[in-house]
This record gives sequence, structure tokens and C-alpha cells, in this order.
Amino acid sequence: MNKKQKIIVAKFAAVTAITAVAALAMINVKDLVNRAEGIRAMQQLGSKVLNYKETYRSLPSESYIDAIRENIQGHARLGKIQYRALWITLESEPNEILSYTEKNYNSLFINDGYIVLMLNGNVEWMGKKTFEKLLESQQSQMEIKTTK
Repeated sequence: MNKKQKIIVAKFAAVTAITAVAALAMINVKDLVNRAEGIRAMQQLGSKVLNYKETYRSLPSESYIDAIRENIQGHARLGKIQYRALWITLESEPNEILSYTEKNYNSLFINDGYIVLMLNGNVEWMGKKTFEKLLESQQSQMEIKTTK
């Protein structure tokens, strides 16, 4: 191989490597955007739940959540929502998990986890282990039997 051919091969390898890195970065940015939109949608849902709770002095039913969900911007990013109002009591703490949705990413940089809505309206991202430990500590035996 002469010098000119080596330069062409080197440039081709560099362009290929840059393209691969850019493609991976775009996939991860897409996952970050999807997660951020899911969190925003859960915050909107939380706001509507808190307004309902303030007005009617109780949590809305799951059918109410299903009905208003379609009108929330970014609702498609939420996926399947698990709503726990049936298991919330008057003695429940403000940091009780009210609703959550699992998010799985095939990403090198973004871990799988859950978008979690607390009873006090806070929304946060939780890693799987943290979430599962918190949920387990809040679930009653009846809820565990019913959800399995």
C-alpha cells in the first residue's frame, strides 16, 4: 500500500469512528429527552391529582386518571402507569408512592428506573433498586397479593 492509500484508509477509519460515536450520542440524547418528557408529563398528572384532592378531599379513581391522562402533554412517554390510590390511607406519609411507571433504556449511559409521583406531588427519577426497596417498605400484604 502506498502513502496515498494509507491516508485514505486512515481518513475513512476516522470518519467511521466519528459517525459511530455521533450515532451513540444521538441515541442517548433521545433517551434523555424521552425521560425528561416523561417526568414533565408525570408532574402535570401530579398537579391534576393534587387539584382533585384539594377540591374533593380524596384521591381520584383510576378511571379518572385514565381519562385525564390523554390530555397531558407528553403522555405517550409515560407508558403504563401503576396507580396506588386504592392502597393510600389517611395515615399515609407525604412521601408515599402514589403512581409510578417503569422506564427501560437500551443505553450505555442511562440506567433503567422509574418515574415516581409521590402523594405530596413531588416527581422524581429513581433507580430500580432504590424504587423497589421504597415500594416494598410501603406496600401492605394485601397489595402485594393483589398485584402479583
